[in-house]
Amino acid sequence: MLSKTNYEFYSWDEGEAYGIIHKMPWTLNDYVKQQQHDLYLLGDGRSNVSTIVDDRCFSDFSFFEGLARINEASFKRLIAMAPISFRKDERVIPFLSSNASAFKYLHESLRHDKKLLMQMLAVNGNILNIYHLKSIKRSCFAIGEMFPKAFRWISGSVKKDHREVTRAAIETFFDALRFALDETDEEFMELARQSLSQTIRKGKEALCEIHQFIPNNIGS
Repeated sequence: MLSKTNYEFYSWDEGEAYGIIHKMPWTLNDYVKQQQHDLYLLGDGRSNVSTIVDDRCFSDFSFFEGLARINEASFKRLIAMAPISFRKDERVIPFLSSNASAFKYLHESLRHDKKLLMQMLAVNGNILNIYHLKSIKRSCFAIGEMFPKAFRWISGSVKKDHREVTRAAIETFFDALRFALDETDEEFMELARQSLSQTIRKGKEALCEIHQFIPNNIGS
């Protein structure tokens, strides 16, 4: 961490540092609270604010949240440095949208809460690539229905040891078959056929429901 003295005397206006950061992190606090984000260049892709923050930047969650909002590229490092109370806060979940790897720095009270985990999966299904879920069950996660593409990130060992995971995914979304360990597995293939049939049937039913509300003279 940079001390206040080192920061004040660092040549921020010379060389590679020129024009990247203009304000000391502890003075940015007021700007963030006032939503005056345009007063500095933290949103610039070149600036890595996480390298200059100190404890004063974690004085309150509102500042941390504002800092993360305008400099999302630094969120992973910011959350890794943040106090436990911040890493437990549900308000950090939206920032996972572009920072899947930041998931591992969240407190286990968030990571192991199945309801919150579902919210996080909805924000960014790729967190499965960071945290291979070993307790995933259909009763807890409709993985195939809600996150069919994310199913591919489940580790092979989980798919091998927990066939019910693959089974549930295929039942809820037929195309999950291509992410199974064995696409030629007869049980899985039959499930995929049934799942596809159900998808087609539901599609037809939905069209019929829509048709009921379409005036007979529409388009005439």
